[in-house]
Amino acid sequence: MFSFDTFGNGNAALTFSDVLFLDAKLNEIAVVADGGSVRVVPEPGSFLLIGIGLAAAGVVRRRQRSAQG
Repeated sequence: MFSFDTFGNGNAALTFSDVLFLDAKLNEIAVVADGGSVRVVPEPGSFLLIGIGLAAAGVVRRRQRSAQG
């Protein structure tokens, strides 16, 4: 299992060295690791939350303007 911490959207290259794969009985599995890449994209739910936040901010701003004037 691989786990990555991300700092934003985009692509990143991966380089592997000294790779050792084992099966369930801890026997070595022969593999060739040529590298790869990871692409980070926001989940659709993230877009929904951003949209809800922007709509709420607009409602609050509109209420503040109507209370002032």
